[in-house]
Amino acid sequence: MCGRYSLDVSPDALPDKFGELHLKVDQIERTEHANPRYNIGPAQYAPVYYFTVSGAGDSNIKSHIKYMKWGLIPFWTKDLKSFKAYSTFNAKLEAVNEGSRLWSTVRSKHRCVVPIQGYYEWLQGATKKPYFIKRKDNKLMYLAGMYSITKFKKQKHYDEDAEEGDDKREDEFEFIDSYTIVTGPAPKNMKWLHSRMPVVLEPGSKEFNNWLNPRVQEWNKELSDCLKPYETDSLIFYPVNPDVGRISSEGEYLTQPYEVKSEPSNQVDILSMLSPKKKLNLTANESDGGKDLLVKSEVKTEKSDIATIDFNDNYKSQVKTEESPNGKKIPRINSPSKYSYVSMKSKDSTITTDSSSPSRKRSIPSDSSPTKRKKSPKDAGQYPKLEFFKNVKVEKTQSPNGKK
Repeated sequence: MCGRYSLDVSPDALPDKFGELHLKVDQIERTEHANPRYNIGPAQYAPVYYFTVSGAGDSNIKSHIKYMKWGLIPFWTKDLKSFKAYSTFNAKLEAVNEGSRLWSTVRSKHRCVVPIQGYYEWLQGATKKPYFIKRKDNKLMYLAGMYSITKFKKQKHYDEDAEEGDDKREDEFEFIDSYTIVTGPAPKNMKWLHSRMPVVLEPGSKEFNNWLNPRVQEWNKELSDCLKPYETDSLIFYPVNPDVGRISSEGEYLTQPYEVKSEPSNQVDILSMLSPKKKLNLTANESDGGKDLLVKSEVKTEKSDIATIDFNDNYKSQVKTEESPNGKKIPRINSPSKYSYVSMKSKDSTITTDSSSPSRKRSIPSDSSPTKRKKSPKDAGQYPKLEFFKNVKVEKTQSPNGKK
């Protein structure tokens, strides 16, 4: 959509600018509202270009430049103070073609074009970025528009010369000229910026002449065909200063290219958090331009990492064992198989290791209290009991020096 544009050209210089594209200007009106700006917004005054006809023959067709208020005011508006120009500064071509009540009264007889140096559009994202779109040759662009002339009653004026018995107050009226810009779907090369854009009419083209033809007083297909996407590569666009977002901002710098600063990254620098020893373990592959980082295998694996390993059959076959004194094969002490999955059932149930793990099963009493291991009967006799030493007699002997 078009909500801001630039036209820093004085009324005296406008005819020359129009002449660059072979457009004549017969009359310039309401110049008291002229306010050339680089940042024109709704409710402000700017020039529009249109034709009128007063009789047969081309000599009776006159071209006009008139300064009007941006934001079309419908003729039925009663209170100008309550009217919001921001609701009518753009007219969708779909609504114009359908003949909605708002546009049906102006599309047939009050068509115009709006001269601009370029317009602004904001690229949506985390932060909105403004862009400026203009012609490559820096000539004026002409946007399809419609205008309205609305009559408003002013406060009553007191007539001191009126005779007695007559109403000494008489009504005063004022006329407000306003306009809107027609928008439509953006062409393919502009959709990345916004899905819609103003309808641009090329001076001298069939669409330009048909749209401004004052003799056409009824809406028809030829007028509807004028509102097409601007499929051309004659436009350029580039980012501009975000100050343009404030309607009070003004200056040529708003239309100049602006270098967009890169946004700060939210990523955490992992290398800065590592110890000097671990930093040495990370080396860049110089042959690949430093794109891939190689991690040395010297980094120790934590127990929590080993516990997540899936011990499948292929991995079990690689576990080395050693033979115990009694002839049984047991896993080596440094085998990672000692870390295995456990299943938690209930508070009173025993905690056992997975049967697929080569480690031994063990049980924990339900009361979780430390208890001494009871010797099984087959363990009896392996170690001498203390009672055996009670019957041993110790004889006293005499040393060579006579001491016992």
